[in-house]
Amino acid sequence: MAQIFISHSQADTSIRALFERAFATSNVRAVFVEYEGYSPPPGPYIQAEINSSVALFLLQGPNVERLSHTKVWIASEVGIAQQASKDIWVFEPIDQPCNVPVPFVTHYVPYAGSEQAFQYLRSVIKSYDDSAALGAVVRGGAFGVAGGALLGDEGKKGEAAAIGALAGAVFEAWRTNPSRSRPMGTPVECAYPMCRVTYRIHGIPPSFLCPVCRRPLAVNWGQLPEPQT
Repeated sequence: MAQIFISHSQADTSIRALFERAFATSNVRAVFVEYEGYSPPPGPYIQAEINSSVALFLLQGPNVERLSHTKVWIASEVGIAQQASKDIWVFEPIDQPCNVPVPFVTHYVPYAGSEQAFQYLRSVIKSYDDSAALGAVVRGGAFGVAGGALLGDEGKKGEAAAIGALAGAVFEAWRTNPSRSRPMGTPVECAYPMCRVTYRIHGIPPSFLCPVCRRPLAVNWGQLPEPQT
């Protein structure tokens, strides 16, 4: 089962509850460290869990900004994810922007508390569900073995079967890869000269705070973002 590491403030209970509800209907495991049983110290455990995850979700909320302890831990978790080349998703309530910069971000999702936003979140989570793909690899390999064994003379049937198994498994893995349906958002580059970080924003807000430098951007969709005046 694929897992996603959740970086957040324990005190942002309503935000955490929203994401728990979205994960509950999926085959993807959400790793909330405060609920995990582990032997201290926490650092090595957190690093191992992030390395074992397919992505990191950072849940920006009011208590992330208020609690300096939380900010330090979140910064270290994002740094570990970046070093491990994990997708880093920053989710932030539109009506509760969090003035905490995130230097490394792959996807930025400013969201509202609506059913549409909840379903969008579920679609992101579902795109990391590898359970169907893993089963397909086995089925594809078996099909390839059977097909490959029908080719060539007796001396080459084993080789043909092995090649067929590989080809079948690769095709089935590609065909059922959940990332093919992953929402990808729109690539944007921050307009401020001292930032210029590129990431993908989800939705079409007329303005938002850059998740990296936390300065306001105005967007005329179809054109590049501009500093908000």
